[in-house]
Amino acid sequence: MYRMYVQSLKSIYGDLNDNVIDTQIEVDFPRWFQEYVTKNHKLRMQNPDLYDLARGPLRLAKSWPIYHVNGYQFNTTSWGEGKITYNSGVCVKGIGQGETSSDYYGVVSEILEFEWRSQATRKLILFYCDWFDPSSRGMRIHNQYKIVEVRKGRKYGKFDPFIFPKSATQVYYSPYPGRQKVDWLVVMKTKPRGVVDDRHTLEVAFQVQESEVNATIEDDPIDNLKDDSVYGEEVDLHMLQDDEDEEDDFSDDGEDEDQEEDDSIE
Repeated sequence: MYRMYVQSLKSIYGDLNDNVIDTQIEVDFPRWFQEYVTKNHKLRMQNPDLYDLARGPLRLAKSWPIYHVNGYQFNTTSWGEGKITYNSGVCVKGIGQGETSSDYYGVVSEILEFEWRSQATRKLILFYCDWFDPSSRGMRIHNQYKIVEVRKGRKYGKFDPFIFPKSATQVYYSPYPGRQKVDWLVVMKTKPRGVVDDRHTLEVAFQVQESEVNATIEDDPIDNLKDDSVYGEEVDLHMLQDDEDEEDDFSDDGEDEDQEEDDSIE
């Protein structure tokens, strides 16, 4: 719908620069979107969700101080005042008119829940954010170390505060020590909970050893536990037990005779 609206602007007014298009979107896009969807009966039948969206949400919205998403806990700036942890910093990727991607940094001012009129309950959570100036006057990146800095006194001039929570990553802002860069803040990205950071991996060299022998060796099945190459004979176990008893008797008689000899010597 966004691209369709931009194309309609260019077809009416000719070639427009990005600033004029952005201003026209802020002023006129909601009216155009509602009128286009409500008058297109075929589109309403094919996509009833789009029709509910065009009619707009209910006038009353809920405000929440905390929201968990993407492994982060986001707080509003008012909720985080006076607390040790800082969870209101936010970063989101945006695409401008020139199809160039860039990061936008800001803080979460409000966490709002909207509800739409429909047969089924339709709710949507949006972050209302205050953005730092993304231009070179409000943001800079170190050429060697890629450290991102934002100027806390400069804000984004356009009205574009809403983002989907799923597109947000969490950051916090650290001031510089001393007074040389008192107006600048360093952007520090927060690692989400329960997520392993695999952006920095070491490539381990290894060698795959392949064997050229394709023959398989099969073990012979074991049919018995006797050696046919050696002659043997069967033995009765009862006879072996009787022989062991006789050997014990012989050993006992020998011990008695030795005892008698010891007594006679004494």
